[in-house]
Amino acid sequence: MTTTLMLLAGEHWPRDPVADWVLLDAGRRRLDSGRSDPRHWPPAQRHELVLAGSRALWLELELPPAPRREQAQLIRYALEGQLARDPDLQHATISGRDAASVRCGVIVIERSELGALVSACNTLGRPLAAVRSALQLAPPPPGAWVLAMLPGGDAVLRAGVRSGIALDAGSPAALADWLALQWSATPPVERPQVLELRCARAVQGPDPAALALVDGVALRSGAELDWWQLPPDAANLLHGEFAPAHDRNVLWRRLRPPLALAASVAAVWLLAQVAMLAMDGREERMLRERGERIAAEALPGQPLLEPRMQLRRALERSLQAHGQLAAGDLLSLLDAALEAGAPRPLALRYEDGRLTLQLAAVPAAELLTRLDARGLAARAEGTTLILAARP
Repeated sequence: MTTTLMLLAGEHWPRDPVADWVLLDAGRRRLDSGRSDPRHWPPAQRHELVLAGSRALWLELELPPAPRREQAQLIRYALEGQLARDPDLQHATISGRDAASVRCGVIVIERSELGALVSACNTLGRPLAAVRSALQLAPPPPGAWVLAMLPGGDAVLRAGVRSGIALDAGSPAALADWLALQWSATPPVERPQVLELRCARAVQGPDPAALALVDGVALRSGAELDWWQLPPDAANLLHGEFAPAHDRNVLWRRLRPPLALAASVAAVWLLAQVAMLAMDGREERMLRERGERIAAEALPGQPLLEPRMQLRRALERSLQAHGQLAAGDLLSLLDAALEAGAPRPLALRYEDGRLTLQLAAVPAAELLTRLDARGLAARAEGTTLILAARP
């Protein structure tokens, strides 16, 4: 059974090595959970990291549709107006796009920080298959906000489907001030009617009275928050330079059987082609040897340079000697021309096996093609058609 160990990386992890963890089975059901340092983490075949909200930013940017190879540059340009830090030092991940507009969500984390997290897990012998952000936990229902209370004193405010804000849950008064500030900065048509409070197991939520935003916004308690149950579309930050090597090995293992089958089929096809070429070559040699034997029997005492041509010439001479038409005789050439569709000639001349026909118009190219198919050498010079038996 494939098990997955989910780790919650708080703001100070791995400097503070203690972390909340959950062990899941292949169906993503909880088998065990706890909070401990790496020495007491249970063994697992797969490891995933959930970043506390404060370790990443979730921004909504305007990115026009573009090929994948150009998206990184577009994100860099958009981040220049959103961040005080150098965009080249950030690792950005698209987290969803609004099909009706050019706006999309982008999760941003410092490249050096993500690299340090990946290296720390590799050092612990826990290579990561995915890194996700807690900012994408508990998506809000329409007309409501969700305040998710995580272990370790972190909170995430979900005010929209592509927005998440990390808040400090240590002080209820400061938390209430942040909620009120966010509410006042929200356009009136987008302000919520409900603030839903969801707390992780063993996390003591703030007093509801301390979180009152304004009159008309109801505060209600939601279901218990399972911080390891992120939505299916939660973005995996491990891509590009951070793509896990073991995932590439898994992909190769999956592709290896069909690639081996394709290579086997190609090898069989190649062997079949080689066998067919060998058979064709053998038949060609047999036919050539048979022709040479026939020519040697028909032309005794003559050196065989071009057996087929020599046999043809001998046949022409034999036909003429017996008073029959050969392919290069006048009547044979004229008959072939008329059968190919040549018009009635105005005049004709036969000399040295060549027939010249004077036509009323320039002969069509199709006529020359038909004459060539009949084994005649034909060419046109203006309205003159010249025919001869092909040597």
